[in-house]
Amino acid sequence: MRIILDTNFIIYALQCRVRIEEELRRILDVNFEIFVIQQTLDELKKLKNSLALKYAGQFPVIKEEGYADDVLKKLSNENTIIATMDRNLQMSLKRKIIIRQKKYLALSFQ
Repeated sequence: MRIILDTNFIIYALQCRVRIEEELRRILDVNFEIFVIQQTLDELKKLKNSLALKYAGQFPVIKEEGYADDVLKKLSNENTIIATMDRNLQMSLKRKIIIRQKKYLALSFQ
């Protein structure tokens, strides 16, 4: 299973001190690997968020052409779950991971 973290998810999780990997192990009963897309790294560089950039930089990068949300929608499938706090993006995803109560991750279905 692939988990792709988007920009706002990373920033929010770090601000709230969510232990992403620990929480993912808690909510998922499958083996997973965490990824980011190139657009996420680019956005974090523009925002000059060095902590988030350092965190995101530890994961494998998926390189796809296009706008970040479009790439995430395209990559979302039965073997890939997108972790996002973007409400508009959440509406277009069947499965997603979100942060609840500023400290817990939840797998959400639509």
